[in-house]
Amino acid sequence: MLADVAGLDSLTLLAAAGMPPPAGVAFLESAPSGGLGARLRRSRRPRRAHGDASGWPEWVNPGGDDAAAIIGAAVASTLQESAERVWYSDPLARGDDVARAVETAEEGAVAEEQAMARDWARAPRRERRRDPEVIVTGTWWSGPLGGTVWTSRGSVGDLPAVGLACAEDPLGEEEFAVWAVGIDPAARVYEVHEPADWGRLAAAHPRDVTASRRHDWGRWTGREGRWILPDWRSVAARWDGVHVSVAGYLSTARMAVDSADGTATLLAGWDADQTLWLRDVFTATSPLTTWRGTPGPEALS
Repeated sequence: MLADVAGLDSLTLLAAAGMPPPAGVAFLESAPSGGLGARLRRSRRPRRAHGDASGWPEWVNPGGDDAAAIIGAAVASTLQESAERVWYSDPLARGDDVARAVETAEEGAVAEEQAMARDWARAPRRERRRDPEVIVTGTWWSGPLGGTVWTSRGSVGDLPAVGLACAEDPLGEEEFAVWAVGIDPAARVYEVHEPADWGRLAAAHPRDVTASRRHDWGRWTGREGRWILPDWRSVAARWDGVHVSVAGYLSTARMAVDSADGTATLLAGWDADQTLWLRDVFTATSPLTTWRGTPGPEALS
Protein backbone atom coordinates (compact mmCIF):
# COMPACT_ATOMS: atom_id res chain seq x y z
CA MET A 1 0.00 0.00 0.00
CA LEU A 2 2.66 2.54 1.05
CA ALA A 3 4.87 1.39 -1.80
CA ASP A 4 2.18 2.69 -4.13
CA VAL A 5 2.12 6.03 -2.34
CA ALA A 6 5.91 6.39 -2.35
CA GLY A 7 6.51 4.96 -5.81
CA LEU A 8 8.83 2.38 -4.28
CA ASP A 9 9.34 -1.18 -5.44
CA SER A 10 7.64 -3.60 -3.02
CA LEU A 11 10.95 -5.47 -2.70
CA THR A 12 12.57 -2.25 -1.53
CA LEU A 13 10.09 -2.03 1.32
CA LEU A 14 10.67 -5.66 2.31
CA ALA A 15 14.44 -5.17 2.40
CA ALA A 16 14.24 -1.90 4.30
CA ALA A 17 11.93 -3.45 6.88
CA GLY A 18 14.38 -6.31 7.46
CA MET A 19 12.00 -8.92 6.07
CA PRO A 20 13.34 -11.98 4.20
CA PRO A 21 13.37 -11.95 0.40
CA PRO A 22 10.37 -13.80 -1.03
CA ALA A 23 10.75 -16.98 -3.05
CA GLY A 24 11.50 -16.36 -6.73
CA VAL A 25 13.71 -13.28 -6.29
CA ALA A 26 17.00 -13.04 -8.16
CA PHE A 27 19.71 -10.46 -7.46
CA LEU A 28 21.33 -8.80 -10.49
CA GLU A 29 24.70 -7.63 -9.20
CA SER A 30 25.70 -6.06 -12.53
CA ALA A 31 22.48 -4.19 -13.17
CA PRO A 32 22.67 -0.47 -14.02
CA SER A 33 22.79 1.99 -11.15
CA GLY A 34 19.13 2.80 -11.25
CA GLY A 35 18.47 2.43 -7.54
CA LEU A 36 17.59 -0.53 -5.37
CA GLY A 37 14.42 -1.34 -7.27
CA ALA A 38 16.40 -1.61 -10.51
CA ARG A 39 18.69 -4.26 -9.07
CA LEU A 40 16.00 -6.52 -7.60
CA ARG A 41 14.02 -8.66 -9.97
CA ARG A 42 11.66 -11.56 -9.62
CA SER A 43 13.02 -14.74 -11.14
CA ARG A 44 10.99 -17.40 -12.89
CA ARG A 45 13.08 -20.09 -11.23
CA PRO A 46 11.86 -21.15 -7.80
CA ARG A 47 14.18 -20.30 -4.97
CA ARG A 48 14.44 -21.46 -1.38
CA ALA A 49 12.69 -19.05 0.94
CA HIS A 50 14.81 -17.53 3.69
CA GLY A 51 13.75 -17.50 7.34
CA ASP A 52 15.37 -14.14 8.03
CA ALA A 53 16.80 -11.08 6.31
CA SER A 54 20.21 -12.69 5.75
CA GLY A 55 19.25 -13.68 2.19
CA TRP A 56 19.65 -10.09 0.96
CA PRO A 57 23.01 -8.95 -0.46
CA GLU A 58 24.85 -6.38 1.65
CA TRP A 59 24.16 -3.58 -0.85
CA VAL A 60 20.46 -3.88 -0.07
CA ASN A 61 21.08 -2.74 3.54
CA PRO A 62 18.34 -4.95 5.02
CA GLY A 63 16.88 -3.49 8.17
CA GLY A 64 19.38 -0.62 8.09
CA ASP A 65 19.04 2.08 10.74
CA ASP A 66 18.17 4.62 8.05
CA ALA A 67 15.58 2.43 6.35
CA ALA A 68 12.57 4.12 7.94
CA ALA A 69 13.97 7.56 7.13
CA ILE A 70 14.59 6.58 3.50
CA ILE A 71 11.05 5.28 3.11
CA GLY A 72 9.56 8.25 4.92
CA ALA A 73 11.44 10.67 2.68
CA ALA A 74 10.25 8.84 -0.42
CA VAL A 75 6.63 9.07 0.66
CA ALA A 76 6.95 12.67 1.82
CA SER A 77 8.31 13.66 -1.58
CA THR A 78 5.06 12.54 -3.19
CA LEU A 79 2.88 14.75 -0.98
CA GLN A 80 1.80 18.23 -1.91
CA GLU A 81 2.94 19.99 1.26
CA SER A 82 1.13 23.10 2.42
CA ALA A 83 0.70 25.19 5.54
CA GLU A 84 -2.61 23.47 6.11
CA ARG A 85 -3.46 19.94 7.05
CA VAL A 86 -6.43 18.14 5.62
CA TRP A 87 -8.90 16.43 7.83
CA TYR A 88 -11.12 13.76 6.43
CA SER A 89 -13.84 12.98 8.94
CA ASP A 90 -17.09 14.57 9.98
CA PRO A 91 -18.19 16.38 12.10
CA LEU A 92 -15.28 18.64 13.09
CA ALA A 93 -15.09 19.21 16.84
CA ARG A 94 -13.95 22.64 18.02
CA GLY A 95 -13.06 24.38 21.26
CA ASP A 96 -13.41 22.45 24.49
CA ASP A 97 -15.14 19.63 22.60
CA VAL A 98 -11.75 18.44 21.30
CA ALA A 99 -10.30 17.91 24.78
CA ARG A 100 -13.63 16.66 26.12
CA ALA A 101 -13.77 13.93 23.48
CA VAL A 102 -10.34 12.68 24.61
CA GLU A 103 -11.42 12.76 28.24
CA THR A 104 -14.60 10.83 27.48
CA ALA A 105 -12.72 8.25 25.42
CA GLU A 106 -10.21 7.68 28.23
CA GLU A 107 -12.94 7.34 30.83
CA GLY A 108 -14.55 4.65 28.70
CA ALA A 109 -11.20 2.93 28.17
CA VAL A 110 -10.49 2.83 31.91
CA ALA A 111 -13.94 1.39 32.62
CA GLU A 112 -13.36 -1.27 29.94
CA GLU A 113 -9.98 -2.15 31.44
CA GLN A 114 -11.46 -2.56 34.90
CA ALA A 115 -14.30 -4.74 33.61
CA MET A 116 -11.95 -7.00 31.65
CA ALA A 117 -9.61 -7.29 34.64
CA ARG A 118 -12.54 -8.51 36.73
CA ASP A 119 -13.50 -11.00 34.03
CA TRP A 120 -9.92 -12.26 33.87
CA ALA A 121 -9.82 -12.73 37.63
CA ARG A 122 -12.97 -14.89 37.42
CA ALA A 123 -11.90 -16.78 34.29
CA PRO A 124 -11.28 -20.56 34.46
CA ARG A 125 -7.65 -21.57 34.85
CA ARG A 126 -7.75 -23.19 31.40
CA GLU A 127 -8.48 -19.82 29.89
CA ARG A 128 -5.81 -18.05 31.94
CA ARG A 129 -3.25 -20.55 30.66
CA ARG A 130 -4.08 -19.26 27.20
CA ASP A 131 -5.14 -22.66 25.98
CA PRO A 132 -4.94 -22.43 22.15
CA GLU A 133 -8.46 -23.79 21.92
CA VAL A 134 -9.81 -20.89 23.96
CA ILE A 135 -10.15 -17.80 21.78
CA VAL A 136 -10.74 -14.63 23.77
CA THR A 137 -10.72 -11.23 22.11
CA GLY A 138 -10.01 -7.85 23.54
CA THR A 139 -9.33 -4.38 22.17
CA TRP A 140 -6.95 -3.73 19.29
CA TRP A 141 -6.81 0.04 18.89
CA SER A 142 -4.15 2.22 20.51
CA GLY A 143 -5.76 5.63 20.09
CA PRO A 144 -8.78 7.14 21.85
CA LEU A 145 -11.94 6.64 19.81
CA GLY A 146 -15.31 8.34 19.79
CA GLY A 147 -15.51 11.94 18.58
CA THR A 148 -11.76 12.60 18.77
CA VAL A 149 -10.10 14.67 16.05
CA TRP A 150 -7.55 13.15 13.65
CA THR A 151 -5.88 14.83 10.68
CA SER A 152 -3.81 13.80 7.69
CA ARG A 153 -1.59 16.03 5.58
CA GLY A 154 -2.20 17.29 2.03
CA SER A 155 -3.15 15.53 -1.16
CA VAL A 156 -1.50 12.63 -2.96
CA GLY A 157 -2.36 11.86 -6.57
CA ASP A 158 -6.04 12.58 -7.08
CA LEU A 159 -6.85 12.05 -3.39
CA PRO A 160 -7.49 15.11 -1.23
CA ALA A 161 -5.71 13.53 1.80
CA VAL A 162 -2.86 11.05 2.05
CA GLY A 163 -4.70 9.28 4.85
CA LEU A 164 -7.29 8.07 2.36
CA ALA A 165 -4.57 6.01 0.68
CA CYS A 166 -3.02 4.71 3.90
CA ALA A 167 -6.04 3.59 5.93
CA GLU A 168 -4.98 0.60 8.04
CA ASP A 169 -8.41 -0.96 8.54
CA PRO A 170 -10.87 0.39 5.96
CA LEU A 171 -14.53 -0.48 6.41
CA GLY A 172 -15.44 -0.56 2.74
CA GLU A 173 -16.92 2.26 0.73
CA GLU A 174 -17.58 5.39 2.76
CA GLU A 175 -18.25 9.07 2.26
CA PHE A 176 -15.88 11.62 3.81
CA ALA A 177 -16.41 15.32 4.27
CA VAL A 178 -12.91 16.71 3.69
CA TRP A 179 -11.94 19.90 5.51
CA ALA A 180 -8.92 22.16 5.20
CA VAL A 181 -7.62 22.83 8.69
CA GLY A 182 -5.02 25.46 9.61
CA ILE A 183 -2.79 24.55 12.56
CA ASP A 184 -1.26 27.06 14.98
CA PRO A 185 2.51 27.08 14.29
CA ALA A 186 3.07 27.15 18.07
CA ALA A 187 1.18 23.88 18.58
CA ARG A 188 3.15 21.35 20.65
CA VAL A 189 3.19 18.14 18.61
CA TYR A 190 4.91 14.96 19.75
CA GLU A 191 6.50 13.20 16.78
CA VAL A 192 6.67 9.41 16.38
CA HIS A 193 9.31 8.59 13.76
CA GLU A 194 10.54 5.26 15.17
CA PRO A 195 9.58 2.60 17.75
CA ALA A 196 11.58 4.27 20.53
CA ASP A 197 9.47 7.44 20.17
CA TRP A 198 6.27 5.48 20.77
CA GLY A 199 7.85 3.56 23.65
CA ARG A 200 9.01 6.77 25.36
CA LEU A 201 5.57 8.36 25.07
CA ALA A 202 3.94 5.36 26.73
CA ALA A 203 6.63 5.19 29.43
CA ALA A 204 6.26 8.89 30.24
CA HIS A 205 2.45 8.67 30.51
CA PRO A 206 1.71 4.99 31.29
CA ARG A 207 -1.71 3.43 31.57
CA ASP A 208 -1.86 -0.33 32.12
CA VAL A 209 -3.95 -2.02 29.42
CA THR A 210 -2.94 -5.63 30.02
CA ALA A 211 -6.45 -6.87 30.69
CA SER A 212 -7.90 -5.52 27.46
CA ARG A 213 -4.89 -6.16 25.18
CA ARG A 214 -3.26 -9.37 26.42
CA HIS A 215 -5.41 -11.52 24.13
CA ASP A 216 -5.24 -9.81 20.73
CA TRP A 217 -1.81 -8.22 21.14
CA GLY A 218 -0.39 -11.35 22.70
CA ARG A 219 -1.60 -13.58 19.87
CA TRP A 220 -0.34 -11.14 17.25
CA THR A 221 3.14 -10.59 18.71
CA GLY A 222 3.68 -13.83 20.64
CA ARG A 223 4.59 -11.77 23.70
CA GLU A 224 3.28 -12.44 27.20
CA GLY A 225 3.49 -9.83 29.92
CA ARG A 226 2.26 -6.38 30.86
CA TRP A 227 1.10 -3.92 28.19
CA ILE A 228 0.80 -0.16 28.50
CA LEU A 229 -0.48 2.71 26.37
CA PRO A 230 -0.17 6.46 26.74
CA ASP A 231 -2.73 7.92 29.13
CA TRP A 232 -4.06 10.51 26.74
CA ARG A 233 -5.33 12.79 29.49
CA SER A 234 -1.79 12.92 30.89
CA VAL A 235 -0.29 13.41 27.43
CA ALA A 236 -2.67 16.34 26.86
CA ALA A 237 -1.13 18.19 29.80
CA ARG A 238 2.12 18.51 27.82
CA TRP A 239 1.26 18.07 24.15
CA ASP A 240 -1.43 19.44 21.84
CA GLY A 241 -1.16 16.56 19.38
CA VAL A 242 0.65 13.32 18.56
CA HIS A 243 1.80 12.74 14.98
CA VAL A 244 2.79 9.34 13.58
CA SER A 245 4.83 9.96 10.45
CA VAL A 246 5.05 7.60 7.50
CA ALA A 247 8.46 6.44 8.73
CA GLY A 248 7.06 6.04 12.24
CA TYR A 249 4.16 3.96 11.01
CA LEU A 250 6.31 1.70 8.83
CA SER A 251 8.84 1.03 11.58
CA THR A 252 6.47 0.79 14.54
CA ALA A 253 2.93 -0.31 13.65
CA ARG A 254 1.77 -3.71 14.96
CA MET A 255 5.09 -4.47 16.66
CA ALA A 256 5.70 -5.07 20.36
CA VAL A 257 7.79 -2.10 21.51
CA ASP A 258 9.68 -2.32 24.79
CA SER A 259 8.74 0.58 27.03
CA ALA A 260 9.71 0.67 30.72
CA ASP A 261 9.88 -1.63 33.75
CA GLY A 262 9.42 -4.77 31.68
CA THR A 263 6.30 -3.47 29.91
CA ALA A 264 5.66 -3.20 26.20
CA THR A 265 3.36 -1.16 24.01
CA LEU A 266 1.96 -1.45 20.50
CA LEU A 267 0.89 1.06 17.85
CA ALA A 268 -2.35 -0.28 16.39
CA GLY A 269 -5.21 1.25 14.46
CA TRP A 270 -3.33 4.39 13.45
CA ASP A 271 -2.73 5.31 9.83
CA ALA A 272 0.50 6.59 8.32
CA ASP A 273 0.98 10.36 8.57
CA GLN A 274 -1.85 10.80 11.05
CA THR A 275 -2.16 13.26 13.93
CA LEU A 276 -4.36 12.88 16.98
CA TRP A 277 -5.32 16.28 18.40
CA LEU A 278 -5.74 16.60 22.15
CA ARG A 279 -6.92 20.21 22.12
CA ASP A 280 -8.16 22.82 19.66
CA VAL A 281 -5.14 24.48 18.06
CA PHE A 282 -6.89 25.14 14.74
CA THR A 283 -6.49 28.61 13.29
CA ALA A 284 -9.11 28.12 10.57
CA THR A 285 -11.35 25.41 9.16
CA SER A 286 -13.20 25.27 5.89
CA PRO A 287 -15.00 22.53 3.95
CA LEU A 288 -12.90 21.41 1.00
CA THR A 289 -14.72 18.61 -0.79
CA THR A 290 -16.66 15.40 -0.34
CA TRP A 291 -14.95 12.15 -1.25
CA ARG A 292 -16.64 8.77 -1.65
CA GLY A 293 -14.82 5.48 -2.04
CA THR A 294 -12.92 2.77 -0.21
CA PRO A 295 -9.83 4.11 1.58
CA GLY A 296 -6.63 2.22 0.93
CA PRO A 297 -4.36 1.44 -2.03
CA GLU A 298 -7.21 0.95 -4.48
CA ALA A 299 -8.15 4.59 -3.91
CA LEU A 300 -4.96 5.57 -5.75
CA SER A 301 -6.00 3.90 -9.00
